[in-house]
Amino acid sequence: MSTQESSSIINPSVYLNYLSTEEATIYEVGRNINLATLGALIWDILSSLPDERKLIQGGRGSTVLIAYFLARPSALAMVILSVLEQTGPVSNCKLIAVISAAFQGISTATASYLFLRRVHAVYFGSKGVQYVFNFMWFVVVCASCSLFYDAIHGYQEIADTKHCIRQQDSVALPIAFGVPLWFDAFVYYAILHKILSVHKQGQKKGWRSFFCAPKGLPHFSRAVFEGGQQYYL
Repeated sequence: MSTQESSSIINPSVYLNYLSTEEATIYEVGRNINLATLGALIWDILSSLPDERKLIQGGRGSTVLIAYFLARPSALAMVILSVLEQTGPVSNCKLIAVISAAFQGISTATASYLFLRRVHAVYFGSKGVQYVFNFMWFVVVCASCSLFYDAIHGYQEIADTKHCIRQQDSVALPIAFGVPLWFDAFVYYAILHKILSVHKQGQKKGWRSFFCAPKGLPHFSRAVFEGGQQYYL
């Protein structure tokens, strides 16, 4: 924004003075959502520390374990940077946005990989299904990389207030977040379909069956069913 416009504003240090009423409302709502997400994520991570300590002590090194311990810190870093963009001070908005996009890509790739491994476990004898979901996971990773385009071309500083705003609308953002959502939905459906097909053969399956674990499921199948629900939600 120009220097002349800045000088005409009574309090140029307040970033909301440079935004329209609609833009300011969207900006403030987005900031509050990010702050709430940050608080919930920190609480979730702290509450899981005892279980994660047991995983480190008793678990062997594996790609699943590595993915698990990369997903959560990278998601936390991404949310922190998103909050910083809207609360300031930020000296380089594009740089922060690019770093945030990198953490978002790592978080999405690793979290989706954990869900992918569930498909491999449930469809352990169906190589064709595994290959299909492997390809879908690769598409998820590529879609997440589209955030870099949005980070480079879509963010700028609000005048000289050290606050960042996303100005340019593009298809990068819905692709980066929409494709992983569809992937998780397909994985969730595939896992539940397999469990219900094995344990409820010959019985009619309605929509309720995909949200409520049927009675009579073995303990392991019920754990996979409920664990998939928790992850997807």
